[in-house]
Amino acid sequence: MSQLYDKLKKKGWSDAEIDKAMKILGESRSAPSVRRSTPFLYWAGLFLAVIGNMIMAVTLVPFLVIMQGFSLYFVVALLALVFGSLISVLLHDIEDVDPEHKIMGWLFVPALALINVYIMVRVAGEFRSALFAGITDPATLNPVLISVTYVICFLIPYGIKQWLDRRR
Repeated sequence: MSQLYDKLKKKGWSDAEIDKAMKILGESRSAPSVRRSTPFLYWAGLFLAVIGNMIMAVTLVPFLVIMQGFSLYFVVALLALVFGSLISVLLHDIEDVDPEHKIMGWLFVPALALINVYIMVRVAGEFRSALFAGITDPATLNPVLISVTYVICFLIPYGIKQWLDRRR
């Protein structure tokens, strides 16, 4: 039996009232909720988030090689906000499927983003040094500052979503 049925029964609802409410909500007493029976979706979504995060880090390399200063940080922040919004939507939907593991996604994905971006900044710094070696003295990239900027902006959409959810 579903958790909803048990809760409503404890509150004194009749079987007819519970059946009507569950029919409206699209659940039945005999079958478990589809949302609860598919944790595969959580893991598939988390895997897609990790792959997307790696693709985003590789996408940053040309910007890191060519840009510097405020424009570089602006592009990093913008890409992080966009990707963070996509991941926020994905992980919030996944939380509906498997709420017990929600903290793992919100710790794992940003930690991986931090590591990926740090590595890509180091790689871009090497490309930049090789590309501009004889022409000018290229400004060095700060992998820690760029990575922290990325992760903070990556988490902003999640923070906004949490804040809006609490206001409701």
